Amino acid sequence: RRARAAEGVDGPAPGRRDAGRHDCTFVRVAMLPLVLIVVALCYRNELGGVARLPGFVVAFMALMLARKLLPLPELALNAANEASRFLLLTAISALGVKTSLAQMFASGPKGFLLIGAETLLLLGMALAFAHWVVI
Repeated sequence: RRARAAEGVDGPAPGRRDAGRHDCTFVRVAMLPLVLIVVALCYRNELGGVARLPGFVVAFMALMLARKLLPLPELALNAANEASRFLLLTAISALGVKTSLAQMFASGPKGFLLIGAETLLLLGMALAFAHWVVI
């Protein structure tokens, strides 16, 4: 079970018997841009008749294909992994900075109780996942 936690996003090490699981993850992740393309096509009339994808989706597809099809050096993969973690942390922090404390206090105690309950629920889910899946 511990080996699974060390595999990270890239999936199992080459030659492992559960290597097919990585292909399932790739297919699942590859479906995300396809769903966005379908949504863009469905709403193209409301957008002036043009179906456009956000730049980050196009970049995501290009990087995903490069990772799957090109032999990339381990140094580049490690750098991309660290950059990904930094950017995710930055995005989450930006959401926190944008939060208005005045609006939170205006909601009264019910709002804080809801936020506290959600936080405890997420903590419980994370601990359960760590206990039963990762460890």
